[in-house]
Amino acid sequence: MIVAVDETGSFNEGGSLEYGLVTLVTATDNEWKKFSSFMDGLYTNGWNDIKGTNITDENRQKILKYIGKKQEIKYTSFLYDLTPGTDAWVNWHKNEQVKRVEKAIASVKEKQGHPNLIRELELIRNQIRNQSVSDYSKFIMIFELFVQWQRFFQFDYVFTHPANDSWEIRHIVDTQNKPDKFRWLLKSMLSLTTSELNPDYGIYSPKEWSASHPFNKIYGVEGQIHRLNAKLFYKNFKIGNELQDLELLLPDLIGNSIHKSIKYSKDKSWLKLLKRLKSNRSLTITNKVYGNNHQYYLIRGFDRLRSKKSVNPILKEHCLLMSKI
Repeated sequence: MIVAVDETGSFNEGGSLEYGLVTLVTATDNEWKKFSSFMDGLYTNGWNDIKGTNITDENRQKILKYIGKKQEIKYTSFLYDLTPGTDAWVNWHKNEQVKRVEKAIASVKEKQGHPNLIRELELIRNQIRNQSVSDYSKFIMIFELFVQWQRFFQFDYVFTHPANDSWEIRHIVDTQNKPDKFRWLLKSMLSLTTSELNPDYGIYSPKEWSASHPFNKIYGVEGQIHRLNAKLFYKNFKIGNELQDLELLLPDLIGNSIHKSIKYSKDKSWLKLLKRLKSNRSLTITNKVYGNNHQYYLIRGFDRLRSKKSVNPILKEHCLLMSKI
């Protein structure tokens, strides 16, 4: 199964709205083969240079129509409202994150935990502390997306036939600044979310999947088959690029289509195009805790005190328009 992540948004476009949009797409191996064959037929000279920004409207419609019929392709999108003053809130968020890591370090030391874990936590703290506002904001957007997605994604595939996938998870994140450091920090932080030291452990396998299910065989913890080994789950993790990793087209195209539907919200054709993906939304979006039947993305913010009233009016209007299509 592929897990591909890309980011888009209204960065430096001017106007009264600026946001960052991160999209994660999962697809079974079987479905990825079918999609690749479909794309080979659509682009006989190759499609490695096709992106959400340069695709024709006609082919965008064809591809989204194709995806909309495939229940083994699921997506989750988080939109971060980057309103004026966001830099201050990003710094606040970073400082709070450093404090949480320092608290974890103190707890491990108090319990006389393993020195390697202490060193890893200290390295995480130092790397977070040294990140720029831009790098930290991108990191946390992708990190939070993974954390919320991992809670529910198994249930997107609970009834998928085991033969449709290898059940070996391959994570691909689009190019980042200082990719090696980014990869290490993201993997380390994600593993900590599934540590036995974390009371909010966040990955559980569906009860419908027995011990013999291939996913549990690969990632299940011995004696606790519905709990996963995060170190193994995030083992195959790379920072890729769209020219070499064609899987990144999926989050790029879906994210760009959401972006276009916001930018041109007065043109209902974009909203109708986006609706083709309604059945492809992950439970991360549709779960009653995080979303509802009308949302195609979840609005987040670095301001933990942000209320619904403070969300940009343009985004409020777009959400309302989506609910009426």
